Amino acid sequence: MMNRVQANNGLATYMLFGTPLDFPHHHPSFDFQEDVLPVAVEALTNIIQTNHSNK
Repeated sequence: MMNRVQANNGLATYMLFGTPLDFPHHHPSFDFQEDVLPVAVEALTNIIQTNHSNK
């Protein structure tokens, strides 16, 4: 999807909000540490507000 956005002169980015994992994805004991979610929401909110206010 990012390639298509960029091919049409749009801006796209890939963001990853890391967290320690005791087990890999798709493992029955996988548990995402939700403590990172407020950081991710704040970062995404700031990006939207910054880019929206520039137009």
